[in-house]
Amino acid sequence: MEYSAADVVRPELGMSQGSLRLRRLQKFIESKGLEALLFVPGVDGKYNTGSAQAIAYILQGTSNRDVVDSCHLGTDLEDSVLLVRRDGVSLYSPKAAVTEDVRELLSQRVPNLQLFRPTELEAADPDLIDETKLGSFIQMLRGISSVGIPFVMPPADNAGQQNPPDPMVLEKWPLLQAYGLEGVGKSGFFTQNFKATDVHQALHNHVYRELDGHAVEHVVGEGAATLLQHWYEMIRALGHKAPRAAAADMTERQLAEPLLGYFSYGMLRPAPGVSKAVTMMPRIVFGARTNSDSAVSEAVTLGAAPGPGSGAHALHFVAEAADPRGPLRAARTYFLSTGALTRNMFADPSEEVQEGYDFSTSTAGWRADDALLLMRLYTAVVMAARAAMEHFALQAEATVMSARAVAMEALAQRCGEMGVALPALQQQAKFALWQCDHLNNVTGQAVRGSRQLKVIRLSVSDIQSSVTGQLLGGVVYADTFLDIPPLGQHPPLLLNLTEQAPALAAFNALGVEAAAALRAARTFAAIAVAGPSAAAAEEAADSAAVSAAAAARAERRARQQRRNARAAARAASTQLRR
Repeated sequence: MEYSAADVVRPELGMSQGSLRLRRLQKFIESKGLEALLFVPGVDGKYNTGSAQAIAYILQGTSNRDVVDSCHLGTDLEDSVLLVRRDGVSLYSPKAAVTEDVRELLSQRVPNLQLFRPTELEAADPDLIDETKLGSFIQMLRGISSVGIPFVMPPADNAGQQNPPDPMVLEKWPLLQAYGLEGVGKSGFFTQNFKATDVHQALHNHVYRELDGHAVEHVVGEGAATLLQHWYEMIRALGHKAPRAAAADMTERQLAEPLLGYFSYGMLRPAPGVSKAVTMMPRIVFGARTNSDSAVSEAVTLGAAPGPGSGAHALHFVAEAADPRGPLRAARTYFLSTGALTRNMFADPSEEVQEGYDFSTSTAGWRADDALLLMRLYTAVVMAARAAMEHFALQAEATVMSARAVAMEALAQRCGEMGVALPALQQQAKFALWQCDHLNNVTGQAVRGSRQLKVIRLSVSDIQSSVTGQLLGGVVYADTFLDIPPLGQHPPLLLNLTEQAPALAAFNALGVEAAAALRAARTFAAIAVAGPSAAAAEEAADSAAVSAAAAARAERRARQQRRNARAAARAASTQLRR
């Protein structure tokens, strides 16, 4: 299965989710003891970022980290004014298309919807259109005495001290200045007539960071699809070079480039309130270097990476990926050995004798013990992590501690079933389960039912060779998921957002295995191209047909898995509608 840019889908905001977002803001107004929220973007609000973010969230369906990046709206919304009251909504826009779109989005589910726009005559006269906007603004505020306005911006990257809110900065906004002119609004300045409270950070903490159905669709359709697209680029980078000798010269940084480049590019533009301190940075490390969680990708080649003994090559590597714009994280352990030798089924024995080649002699001393040990242990880790994830998401009263107990029990059980002896399992295994908000901030240990994405990570380190006793390294598995609480007749749901990153992959990349696989591939290629006999041609054709059928099946599986993921997101969306 592979991902491409065609798999990245941006969902549209529908009536149901639009009205739910509005209701969430109205509940926020009540919780803060306010009467309304006022949003003035564009030049009349001195290009207030908080107002642009709120309007993009409500009317455009902007979600997750994109909310923070909505510093400027398009020309259609820049001149609008939005007032959200406890019992209704008022919107001014000079664009007829905007008011019609809002009517279509909210009118069927939102009572007390007021839409203001200038007439054609007023729209044609710059002075008249300004008067219409001011008059609409005054009419919106009738009966209101306290408003929340997101007028205090946090410093970029959370750097430095933030000054206490000063409502007097609002008097510099052109629209609010005009309110205080004689004969326009009430006598006196805007801040003398209205109690203005800054709500910028509160909106992020209590509204934007809470995942809803539309935000989940964004994560599945954009965030997860883009992350997986770069993940598969990483897999192809190694797959195109193995089993050729070029694989031995590939470094950790080169293999990790699709993941590192994607992450670095996404972190280039700083955003107010977004910290650059990221948990689980992207990396790829080879061989024994996998034993350290702090090791970063370096210029270490596959051929030079530390293996299980003197002159032995590395048997595995750990890959970890991170979404630079969200909390999506994934980790897998992949193998540089399949644990089996590829026999050359197309070889001519007489030609091999003439060449002086003997399969048994060439592969003498090769052992699969350590590769199989790592694979079995990693399989146990995957099954244990998934068992803990299911427990946390689906079992009532589940906690991080109970999920860890499930993981440790499942890990010990699976290791015993596969004959893997780990006497110090409790010391070698590391379990973590945390949750993140839309700004990439880790908000603490995961809490079941919270509307934030969770990351589960399980690793086992200090794995020793069963042959030489030397350090092999560690194995790691991690996924990002969302637990959907039960609602009515609907049971709880588990939505694993990164499960489509293959849990297991093995490459004939180095050493005796790679040489045997390469020899078999070259012999088959020579037969397929030359076609020395009808029988050989028929066999090659059969092989090609099998490959084509396998590719077709893989593509069908890929499409089905993508449909399943989107169906799961829609189910989660339905269950989050409250």
